[in-house]
Amino acid sequence: MAVSGTSGSLQINGIASGLDTDSIVESLLNIERIPLRAVDTKEAKANEQLTAWRSLNTRILAFETTITSLKDETMFNGRQAQSSDESVLKATASSGNDLGNYEITVNQLATRHQMISSNGYEYKDSSVGTGTVTIQVGAALFDPITIDSENNTLEGLRDAINNAKVGVSAAILDAGEAAGANRYKLIVNSNNTGTSAEASVTFNLSGTAPSLVNLTEPQDAKITVGKGANAVEVTSNSNTVEDFLPGVSLELLKANASGESTTVSLEPSTAALKSQVNSFITNYNNMAKFFSDQFSYNKETEKSGTLFGDSSLLSFQNDLVSAATGAKRNGGDYAALSQVGISLDDLGNLSIKDTDAFEAALKNPTELFKLFNDPDHGVLTHIQKTLDRATTSTTGLIASKETAIQGTLTDMKDKRLNILRYVDAQEVILRKQFTAMEQSLALLQSQSQQLAAQIGGMILQQQQS
Repeated sequence: MAVSGTSGSLQINGIASGLDTDSIVESLLNIERIPLRAVDTKEAKANEQLTAWRSLNTRILAFETTITSLKDETMFNGRQAQSSDESVLKATASSGNDLGNYEITVNQLATRHQMISSNGYEYKDSSVGTGTVTIQVGAALFDPITIDSENNTLEGLRDAINNAKVGVSAAILDAGEAAGANRYKLIVNSNNTGTSAEASVTFNLSGTAPSLVNLTEPQDAKITVGKGANAVEVTSNSNTVEDFLPGVSLELLKANASGESTTVSLEPSTAALKSQVNSFITNYNNMAKFFSDQFSYNKETEKSGTLFGDSSLLSFQNDLVSAATGAKRNGGDYAALSQVGISLDDLGNLSIKDTDAFEAALKNPTELFKLFNDPDHGVLTHIQKTLDRATTSTTGLIASKETAIQGTLTDMKDKRLNILRYVDAQEVILRKQFTAMEQSLALLQSQSQQLAAQIGGMILQQQQS
C-alpha cells in the first residue's frame, strides 16, 4: 500500500484495487496538457519573430549612422596636408576648400619660462624659513602660499608650490657633492609656453629664501608665411599653430635653417569619403542579407525564414531597393547611383562595379553630394523617408509588428495559465474519484471477507453436528 499527499488531501494509492493510481492520474493529466504544446509552439514562433524585427531595427540604426555621416557636406570636401620636411614641422588639415602650397619659415619655437635659484642648499630638508610665497603667471595673480613649520624646508617649499596648482611646477636640481653647501637648487617652470605664461615668484620668508634667476626666457613661436615683402608673420604662444589657415594645424618641431623654408601642401583627399561610401554599401548589404534570410526556403528541410511570407516586410524591401537604386530627378550631373559606378549584383547587394566612374565622381564632389543629399530627390533623402516609415514610434512598421507580437505573447501566457489551472482542477477531481473507488473497494472486500467467514463458520457447525 502506498500513501501520498497531493493537492492538499490524503491519497491512498491502490490499497484495494492494487492499481498504480498515481501513474494512471498522471497519464490522464498528460492528455489534458496536450494543448500546451500548441501554446509553446506559437509562443516560440512569436519570440522568433520579435527577435527578427528587433534585428531589423538594429540594422536600420547602423545604416542611419552611415547616412548621417554622408549628409555632412564637409565629408565631400576632404583635404590632406603634407609637409616637405617633417623634422621641422608636421601639418594636418580638416575638410575645407582652401587648397594650394604655402611656404612656411619657422623662425623660432615657443619656450616656457624657467627659473633657478642662484643660491643653493646643502640638504633637501634645509630650512627656508616661514612666511608666504606669491606667484603671478602672466596677468593672473594667485593667492599667497603659506609656508609654516610643517613645510619650511626646500622639499616642503617645492611641494607647497606644486600642490597650489598655480600655473607653475617646482623641482629640486641636484648639482652633485662637489657643489657642497650649494648642492640643491630650486627650479620653477611655467606650465605653458609663450610670453603670456611668464612667471614671477615673490618669497616673503623669515629664513634663507631662494633667489630666482632666469634659466630660460619665455618666448612665442614665430613663423613666416610666404616670402618677400608681402610675407606674413604669425605668432603663437605654443608650438601648435592652429587655424593660420581655416582647419589647418602646424606642429612646430624646430626652426628652419637660415634662408630655408618648408612647403605645406593642401590637396584634396577622398579617403574619408571613400570609406564612408563603402560603409554605406556594407550597411545596405547587411539589410539585404536580412531580407534574404527572412524570405529563404529550404526544400530539403522544408524550413523557411522567420518572417517568410510577411507582405509588409516585402513591401518595405521593395521600397528600400527603389529608394537606393531608382533614378532621381535632381537636375544634377548624376541621377542614380549606377552613374557613379554603384549598382546591384544578382544577389541584391550594392557594390562599386565601375571604379573609373566612381573615381571620376569623387573628383566632382559638389554633384556627388547633390546625388546623395538633394532635399527632394537625393538618394539618402529617399532612403531616410523609407526607413522612417519603418521606425516611427508606435505607428511605424516595426513598432506595429512588435505590438501585435506582444499581444500574441500575452494571449499565450493567459492561455497557458488557464490550461494549467484546468489541469490542477482535474487532478483534484481524479484523485478524489480514485480515492473514493479505493475506499469503496476496500469496504466491499471487508464485507466479502466477513461474509465468507460467516459462511465458513456455518459449514463448520454443520459438520460438527
